[in-house]
This record gives sequence, structure tokens and C-alpha cells, in this order.
Amino acid sequence: EGWQLVALDAKTGQRLWEITLRPLFAVDWVRNLEVGGGLLLVQRTSSMELYDPANGKLLGTLGRETYD
Repeated sequence: EGWQLVALDAKTGQRLWEITLRPLFAVDWVRNLEVGGGLLLVQRTSSMELYDPANGKLLGTLGRETYD
């Protein structure tokens, strides 16, 4: 259940890692994914999560994750 991120080897198609994104609140959309500068950026409803593309580890979050 929930949003999943999966990294695949481009040559072999082998699954490198898979993670489930943390639930934020009732309205949770993944709006954009970008890889660059050594980061995997996931734009969600009102925040941006930064992941290590080598292993899927969450490095940090920018923006608001909850309603006030």
C-alpha cells in the first residue's frame, strides 16, 4: 500500500532497491521525480523529499508535510 520507489539496473532490469514512501496525510500525490546532482528528488503534494539514488535512503525533506 502507498507509493513505491523502485530502482532498476538499466542494462539488466535487475531490481536494485525498493522502498515505500512515508504516508503524509489524506491527500498525498507524487507530482514529479528527478535524478541529478547525486540526488533523487520526489515532489509530493506540498514538499520535496531528497533520496540517495544508490540505496533509496531518505536524506531530507523540504517544505511542509502537514496541514496547519
